[in-house]
Amino acid sequence: MHKMLYLLSLLLLTSVCKGQQRPIKLTIASSTGEKSHITFSTSKKGDSLIISNGTIFRLTIQQKTALLITGTDTLKIAFKDQGAKVIVGIDTYLLYPKFYTQFKQAVLVNKSVMSILYLLEDQIGDYPLQPVIPLILFSPQTEKRIRSATVITRRSQADMSDTWTCTYRYNNSEKLVSVSAENSEELRFSKKISYNNAGISTIITYLSLETRQITDRIISYPANNTLNYHQKTLETGKNRESEYSVTIKKSMK
Repeated sequence: MHKMLYLLSLLLLTSVCKGQQRPIKLTIASSTGEKSHITFSTSKKGDSLIISNGTIFRLTIQQKTALLITGTDTLKIAFKDQGAKVIVGIDTYLLYPKFYTQFKQAVLVNKSVMSILYLLEDQIGDYPLQPVIPLILFSPQTEKRIRSATVITRRSQADMSDTWTCTYRYNNSEKLVSVSAENSEELRFSKKISYNNAGISTIITYLSLETRQITDRIISYPANNTLNYHQKTLETGKNRESEYSVTIKKSMK
């Protein structure tokens, strides 16, 4: 049964890119009635993701190392078979061995750009992934993939960095239920996933950027191809709070 789940996971990672002929269109409707649209298209080889706002994520392979390129940013992804480690920039992810094998093949052999984006979906590190987050939210990865991670982030207002220990917890069905990234001084990120008979019901996240900006999000999945997104942000230095609510619907163009 577990082997089947891993095979399905690999199939999802690669099929999103390979053979994806029709672009995915997201319609974003705010609580004030405003609407916007964004389209995501993949190349036939699956090594590029093109977004209608002009952003392109491109995967290239150099020997046994992958490079995720978007704009002027390049993120290096390296593999260490001993310990099933994936090195993303200066961060280290320890994967479960079966998933490590499948992920390595998805990246180096199948050249699946989406497999990398899904691995980094929580954006705990300094990754330039913001443009693709609306798409990733429709396919949150819940399989038993990551054992733990060590992530290093650079401070925006000082020549310093912070190191975060990332913990991943799974239920008896080997589904992800929580993620946390913290050090001895503070909590940077947390995520809690709730399930119902249909699958995921809600995802609740917390993100603190140097304690200057604290963001709480609640994402719910009321129906197929639909999600509700609510975000509350507190800017502590300015003592300013803002809220943002949208409903996002996915369709094929």
